[in-house]
Amino acid sequence: AGTPDATAAASPEPRTPSSEIRGLDLASADAVQALLDATGGTYVQDSVLYADLTGDGAEDAVVPVSSGGTLGDVACIVLMLGDGAIETLLTVGPDAGTGISGSIEDGKLITLEPAPGPDDPECCPSQLFQRVYAWDGSALRLDSSGFIDNPGNGQ
Repeated sequence: AGTPDATAAASPEPRTPSSEIRGLDLASADAVQALLDATGGTYVQDSVLYADLTGDGAEDAVVPVSSGGTLGDVACIVLMLGDGAIETLLTVGPDAGTGISGSIEDGKLITLEPAPGPDDPECCPSQLFQRVYAWDGSALRLDSSGFIDNPGNGQ
């Protein structure tokens, strides 16, 4: 009687169409490799964000590219699984010399980049430049952008 329970506990969660992209080797995708080569960055699986950005009921993947150092992430690429193949929805960055961070809110991708003022120390920009990307029915496009106060600035 204990064997079926042990087997069930050891079995991976069944994949649904919405989570199918989680089972793919995104690091070896051509578009990811091209962005890694272009930036000299690295792939960090634990940093990949998953969410339905296209409204089709299937998760998409936001793959950040890490600098491997204090700059943090330098770019990101948004991928979806379409017709059995990985498709690129959007590539953000790299911008020379700036880091980038990404998050997902209400089905939208939000990226932040430091926007230091003339008197800000290099470590602590007083503002960030925010871009919000939203699905328009056919593509992930820039929905809004602008400067926001840096909530992490202790100045």
